[in-house]
Amino acid sequence: MRFSIFTAIAMISFATARKCGTGEPSQGLIQASNAIMAASSNDFSIAKTRTPIRVPTYFHVLRSGLAEKEGNIPDSQLKAQVLLLLSSGINSLTRPRQLDVLNNDYEPAGISFVLKDTTRTTNSDWYHDQDESAMKKALRKGNYGTLNVYFQDLSGITLGYCYFPQPRPDKDIIRTDGCSVLSTTLPGGNTTNYNLGRTLTQ
Repeated sequence: MRFSIFTAIAMISFATARKCGTGEPSQGLIQASNAIMAASSNDFSIAKTRTPIRVPTYFHVLRSGLAEKEGNIPDSQLKAQVLLLLSSGINSLTRPRQLDVLNNDYEPAGISFVLKDTTRTTNSDWYHDQDESAMKKALRKGNYGTLNVYFQDLSGITLGYCYFPQPRPDKDIIRTDGCSVLSTTLPGGNTTNYNLGRTLTQ
């Protein structure tokens, strides 16, 4: 199962004051999701007996300058958003971990996220969610099973958006895949009532 199925449920807002920018799912995707839920009987404890899914994750910080108010998110907020394994020689499955919002929310399904790299790019157009194609062509990493998250200054009342999965993705679909998140919704951000890091997980 490709990770992108899980990106389809990301970016739901908590109140009508803010919104998710993702479009409506296709009927085929709804039917597939319903079939998965029916097969599991909504019992995520079953997932714990299966091989864990570890998702390589890349964070892309877009900014218009070097100040925090220009989108230059501090490392502390990024670390609070994803599970970071401590640097040690112990096996990665047994060594201590710092749990965060993203991993706590997906842990019952046997899914965890491993931050592979963080990029920081100063480009005012990309920061303001313009020229998405060029941005992702330059920044996206990994394959269709990799999560790429772009932290930006999104327009209007949008908290974030993702793209629904496709059964036979071509290279353009793979490049577009990922999640754009309003940078101020990370844990400790300044978007009141929406700064707990759950724009990415819900």
